[in-house]
Amino acid sequence: MDSPQLDDLDRRLTHAFQLDGRVPFSRLAEVLGVSDQTVARRYRRLRSTGEVRVVGVPEVTKLGRVLWLLRVRCMPDAAGAIATALARRDDTSWVSLRSGGTEIACYTSAPRQEADEGLLLGQLPGTPRVVSVTAHRMLRRFAGGPAGWPGRASALNAAQVAALTPVWEGSAVAPRLEPGDDALFAALAHDGRASLATLAAASGRSETTVRRRLEHLRATGALYFDVEVDAALLGASLSALLWLGVTPSRLDAVAARSRPIRRSRSSPPRPVRPT
Repeated sequence: MDSPQLDDLDRRLTHAFQLDGRVPFSRLAEVLGVSDQTVARRYRRLRSTGEVRVVGVPEVTKLGRVLWLLRVRCMPDAAGAIATALARRDDTSWVSLRSGGTEIACYTSAPRQEADEGLLLGQLPGTPRVVSVTAHRMLRRFAGGPAGWPGRASALNAAQVAALTPVWEGSAVAPRLEPGDDALFAALAHDGRASLATLAAASGRSETTVRRRLEHLRATGALYFDVEVDAALLGASLSALLWLGVTPSRLDAVAARSRPIRRSRSSPPRPVRPT
């Protein structure tokens, strides 16, 4: 029996939310040629079943931090608990069990000056039942992050992509954080489409202030929206991480040749993160 997959409208919604996680349903309906009620009903179903979730993610490289990709080898009976503990941390953005439950892949951020003894990179090697930790500092991303993942962003045509891609003024301005932004980021990590009223209550500010902060953080690139979706729902029966040793001068060429593979058969693994 075939596994259930997202239908055409669901895929178009997923692609649209990758472009703009907070696009109004009315705008989506206009561009996709369906009713507001249909868009709202589909999204509520997708989110309530856990099939699709829109989340707000801080772009840590814009906020004076560096991004690391960790490979954590551990004993199989401890992998689930360690992955769950990692997913609860504020400095992790993606955690996934790999290699039959013997390895964890994890994105984490850290200050540029790593003097804090409480940093994850310093804690993991001493964690019981962790066999080894390998850390790779992210220097450049060819997919993922604000650019999204090709495997889930291929359902809309060029005109629809242009219509739904936001254009921000002042994108060259450096982001500046204010008190309450941490709480705002936390609320958006739970639900990137949370109402202004919900975000205002979570961050202790007015809706007007929250709207202004969202505009500033998005315009400066300090905040982007991602879509969490099970790769199997996009038709990928298997997902894998490939670690390639590449001559630096060939990075662009290898990345370009890899994109059709990701687009047709894969998507990043479903993150392990409490809701």
